[in-house]
Amino acid sequence: MKQWTFAKIVTLNTSVEPQIYFPAKGMTLSLKVIATNKIVALSTFVRRDKLIKECSICNELKLLDEFYSRQKFNSKGIAYTYYQPYCILCTIKKTKKWAEDNYERHLKNVRAGDERNKDRRRVQFKENTRRKRSRGYYENWYKNNPDKQKSYRKNKKIHEITDEEWENCKKHFNFECAYCGLPKDKHLIEVKKVFKLYDFSKEHVNPNGTNDLSNCIPSCRLCNSEKHNKTLTEWYNEKNEKFSQVRIHKILKWISDDFKQFIATRDDTFVKK
Repeated sequence: MKQWTFAKIVTLNTSVEPQIYFPAKGMTLSLKVIATNKIVALSTFVRRDKLIKECSICNELKLLDEFYSRQKFNSKGIAYTYYQPYCILCTIKKTKKWAEDNYERHLKNVRAGDERNKDRRRVQFKENTRRKRSRGYYENWYKNNPDKQKSYRKNKKIHEITDEEWENCKKHFNFECAYCGLPKDKHLIEVKKVFKLYDFSKEHVNPNGTNDLSNCIPSCRLCNSEKHNKTLTEWYNEKNEKFSQVRIHKILKWISDDFKQFIATRDDTFVKK
């Protein structure tokens, strides 16, 4: 690679394709040939009248595509493209080394970025999930991975409640998602571009709690997915656009006392409050 490193631009006329002379090889090649054969690695910024640039770290001549760039404006307000002094490969190595040498600062910056972009990532997650479901991604995965699905179900926390308990639970919450209030008859899931009506998920209010009715509320697929393994107060609070003071009061009242009206004993008779 180094035998191609030292070169000089022979022509810079904008009407003629630039020619690069390589002394070590004793030949002149067009920039198009160089780019096609990747003789010169890609990298960063060069003066406006040149098409290649020398990386200030590895000192290799590289095409402008090998450098990170962004738009800037000069003192007269005219836009131009600024190329960084380091090629992409050297920039990656430099950034990685800095992160390793300054781990705490790097971690702080990452967390700050996560906080700034959490709303955008939430929207992207919803859209990606919707897109995968519409293409039948999950349905095909279940068909092609029966063993993994069996293992998942074995390890997953599953509610141990009767059908009657579940119906009474949904009825108590007016057949609506306990979190967002979505009615059961509008709980449509898109599968292969067709919307189908699905039942609510049996939501664990406390992700590490029991599997009986005292820890179960009806939840739409979206809320169930968003909450995942977070605690109730960690996810369902005033920062959540779905939050409702009326609904949180009803949830807390249910898990503390109201469920007792409907939970069955071992002989399948219901406890009277």
